[in-house]
Amino acid sequence: DASAAEEHLRSIREVFATSAEAAKALLMLGNLYLELRRFSEADRCFQDVLGVREWRGPLWPEALYGRGECARLQRQFLHATAFYERIYVLYGNYREWCARAYLQRAKCLLHLREDAKARETLEEMLAAPELAALPESTEARELLAPISRRGTP
Repeated sequence: DASAAEEHLRSIREVFATSAEAAKALLMLGNLYLELRRFSEADRCFQDVLGVREWRGPLWPEALYGRGECARLQRQFLHATAFYERIYVLYGNYREWCARAYLQRAKCLLHLREDAKARETLEEMLAAPELAALPESTEARELLAPISRRGTP
């Protein structure tokens, strides 16, 4: 029940203010809003997470990814690429988020018909041994194959 979940998550956020539980509630609420296609509310939740320095660490790459998803799902592909790129540039030690971010950035670049940049992004991802072993690497290789066959410079 989305409305019950929303109410519960909002109360956690209000009661625990700047605790880690509040951050997790905000992330869950943001993801719920994404599913409901309530993008401005989702983006606000992710922005709120990024606004608390104590929540830096694993919560920030997830919030950046959420902001990227808000933009991507609204077909704002160029805007989305910036959020995804920030994840692997600034939070490289969070491998799972980096792999997801590389993959989504490449997909956005393909939507923008930026095949060369998409190829570069995928190759960079696959060149990192710690990322190449993750499940996203399979999809990255599948995306890269047709780009490479087209011979994009």
